[in-house]
Amino acid sequence: MRHYLAACTLFKNEAPFLDEWLRFHRGIGFDHFYLYDNQSTDDFRSVLAPWIAAGLVTLRDWPHPFPQLDIYRDCVARHWQESRWIAFIDVDEFLFSPETPHLPERLASYERHPGIGVNWAMYGSNGHIERPEGYVTLNYTRRAGFTLRVNQKQLLEPGGDPARLADYRPYCCIIKTIANPALVRGIWSPHGFRYADGALAVDENEEPIRSHFEDGLTARVSVRRLRINHYWSRSLADLRAKLERTQPIRIARYHPDTAFALERQLNGIEDRAVVSLAERILLAGRSASLPLPDLQPRNGPSA
Repeated sequence: MRHYLAACTLFKNEAPFLDEWLRFHRGIGFDHFYLYDNQSTDDFRSVLAPWIAAGLVTLRDWPHPFPQLDIYRDCVARHWQESRWIAFIDVDEFLFSPETPHLPERLASYERHPGIGVNWAMYGSNGHIERPEGYVTLNYTRRAGFTLRVNQKQLLEPGGDPARLADYRPYCCIIKTIANPALVRGIWSPHGFRYADGALAVDENEEPIRSHFEDGLTARVSVRRLRINHYWSRSLADLRAKLERTQPIRIARYHPDTAFALERQLNGIEDRAVVSLAERILLAGRSASLPLPDLQPRNGPSA
C-alpha cells in the first residue's frame, strides 16, 4: 500500500481554486490526489503541472455526462489497493479535524470501520458579490447554523409531512465519505456507499449511519472530531457560474431563485474554525519554489 490517505474529486473549470485545495489537504496529511477533469476549458493544467511532476496528483480526463458516480467507481476500481483511505470530496469542500492538524492521526481510531461519514458546515458568500483576491478558506468565514432545514425531499424524515419544515433533517446531516476502498462494493450516491458484508459507515462518534437517503445522512450534525467546510456558493458571481455548469449527477438543477434564497441563509454565523490552520499551511508556503507545503511522504499509522 503506497498511501495512507488520498482524495478523489471531479472538477470542471476550477483552476482558480485547485492550488489552495491541494495545498490545504496536503498540509493536513493527504498523500495523494486522484483528480478527474470533466472537459474544463480553463488553464487547470498549468496549475496541476508541479503537483503531477512531484508525483502527488494522478490526473484523468473524463469527458462523459453526469460523471460523479462513475469517477468514484473508476477510482475505487483502479486504486483500491493503493490507499488505506480515500476521501470522496469536491473542490469546494475542505476536510479537516478540529482536534488535530494532522488528519491521519484522527483517522487511525476509525480503522475498524469501512467508512466514515463527515458532516458539512455550509458556508455562504460572506457578502462578496464578485470573487475577492486571496484564499477561499480565509475569505469566507460565515456559515449557516447547524439547525438549518430546507424542504429537499432527500432530507424528509420517513413518514414526514412534506409541507412541514420540522419534518426534514437539518441540511448539514448530509455527509461526504472517507472510505476504505478495499471494502467498497457499490456507490449509490455522492453521499452513500455500500460495503462488504453489509457493514455500515459510521459518523464521527462511531454511530452507524442508517438513513433513507442511501446511507448518506447522519441522525444528527456533529463536527467536533471531523468536519467538512463546504463553501457552497463562494461569491455571488461564482454561484451564478456554478448554476450554469453541467450537473455532475442526474438531479434537477437548482432554479436560480431557489439557489440565491438558500445562499442568503448561509451567512448567519461567523465561524473561523479553519482559519488558523489554513493560515499556517497556505501563508507559510508562499515563498516556496513549488506550491507544495511538504513533498515528503507523511504516512499514517498503518500505511
